[in-house]
Amino acid sequence: MSTWGSIFMKGLPGAVGSVVNYITAAQDAKTQRKWQAYNNALVRLQNATNQNALTTNEGMAVERASEAEYAIRKNEYITKASVEVSAAATGTTGRSVNSVLFDVGRNAARASADKARDLEYQLLGFQQQRELSNLQTEMQIDRSRIPGPNPADVVMGLTTPFVDAWSKGGMPALPSFRSAPLQGANRDGSVVSGVKNKL
Repeated sequence: MSTWGSIFMKGLPGAVGSVVNYITAAQDAKTQRKWQAYNNALVRLQNATNQNALTTNEGMAVERASEAEYAIRKNEYITKASVEVSAAATGTTGRSVNSVLFDVGRNAARASADKARDLEYQLLGFQQQRELSNLQTEMQIDRSRIPGPNPADVVMGLTTPFVDAWSKGGMPALPSFRSAPLQGANRDGSVVSGVKNKL
């Protein structure tokens, strides 16, 4: 027959192990959550870097397009002025001069439209890259739930070893009681006998 002390000693290692396992599992879950948050932060940082680079590229593309437009208009004005000066020097007038001036303006307008179209395509490409970067970020973000240990499990882990030890060793005997005589005296001096429960 086991005693309460022996049951406690037999169940103690299992109970301690249950607590240690709970603490270890809780620390592991905490570490995994921190690592998950760190990786997600890196993914978002990479996306932010991509977006900033695309913004810079867009600004540079617009700036180049503006410089190209300025060069086209400048060349148009210079060319028209040269034609007019040449026509005046040679005394040429009429439709031939106007036709040349018209061609110069038409070529400039065509070149300007081509540059504007190129810029539009570049900006559209940058926008697509933005959306792709955002999509990749959403796909790479880890939103999985990392559960911690269940407190109910540790309660079961604490009680199970003691229950097992109890069931294997038998229920300890309860404390025994024994009787001892009790004697006293009445006020008149007569003796009174009785029984007193004594451990």
